[in-house]
Amino acid sequence: MKNCSDTPEKFYPDDRKVLCEMPSAIGTCYGRMIMWYFNSVESTCKSFIYSGCHGNGNRFSSKQECLEFCKGKSGRGLGNEAVEENPEESAVDEGLIVGIVGGCIFAVALVAAVAIFVTQRKSHSKRRNTEVEMK
Repeated sequence: MKNCSDTPEKFYPDDRKVLCEMPSAIGTCYGRMIMWYFNSVESTCKSFIYSGCHGNGNRFSSKQECLEFCKGKSGRGLGNEAVEENPEESAVDEGLIVGIVGGCIFAVALVAAVAIFVTQRKSHSKRRNTEVEMK
């Protein structure tokens, strides 16, 4: 990748510590690939969507590769620590819960609206029938 850039030392530094402290960079193309970057603040690797071109050297094809390369290089890890789970991956997906609850509320509201419509329609048709018979 260094050969593809006009300023390789800026985006692909030789110093691992500097490289692992770089922010994630999605790139400028339109591809969508799941890659991993080292988050030096949290001292763990996180996934991100890479566009396929440009970006920087803080980009790895797997979490394991990211941890092996950066974990002991950030100054915050020892390198021999057990691989810790990404809290975002192990936590319950809030978006999924919101979607399910929202869908259930919508379904109940729809059933209630149909039930009200049907009962009003029946009572309204009974009134018409009684009016017709009275004439």
